[in-house]
Amino acid sequence: MFKNKLTLTLSTLIVSFLYLGVTTATAQMYIEGQLSSVKAKDVSTPVYSGSGGGLTFSNFKASVSYDRSTSFGFELGYRISPGIRVGFGYSSFSLDWNAINGSGTISDGSTTINLSTTVKRSQISGASTLDNKVKTYMFNGYWDLLENPDSSFVPYLGYGFGQTNMSNVTKNSNTLAMMIGANYNLSENSYIGTKFTRYIVKGPTDKAGVKYQDIKADAISVTYGFRF
Repeated sequence: MFKNKLTLTLSTLIVSFLYLGVTTATAQMYIEGQLSSVKAKDVSTPVYSGSGGGLTFSNFKASVSYDRSTSFGFELGYRISPGIRVGFGYSSFSLDWNAINGSGTISDGSTTINLSTTVKRSQISGASTLDNKVKTYMFNGYWDLLENPDSSFVPYLGYGFGQTNMSNVTKNSNTLAMMIGANYNLSENSYIGTKFTRYIVKGPTDKAGVKYQDIKADAISVTYGFRF
């Protein structure tokens, strides 16, 4: 169902972008590739007892830390007026945990680990049960600051909203994003840039039944864009 809605939304956006690019004098479409380094903040859970994914939790309450990940993404958008841009962005990355601190126990059927001490990933045979492959689908708006035809440097602020799909959770999560960055025009039709993005993902419930608080992740990106 989600994929069908996403396909319909993308098709509508692409048609709209093409129409606006032809009919609006100030509009200019762009496509942008993004390479990012993503770091999720530690995520806490409430007390939980239950089982799923080959693991059994008893009075489990934890703070989970994650490895830094590399993200690949793109954005399709248009400049609707001087200094104002909107776009649809997609990115994907892995959210792999490396350590858990807290209380209670986790059992994989053969080993029971007490969380009164820090638990490392290597100590649990079913560790990947708590990992996630993450995909974000965002609608973004940007305000290009100090836009000057005599300058190739354009700083900007941005805000976005959308959905995050994680492979090991029960449903998609609402997501907000705040961005600050700058582009440098290589030519009239191309640019490079860098930006910082703070994602806030509404707390999901994973397939093992563990409920998480809101996930905050920071991404530092380098970008290359082409206008047409």
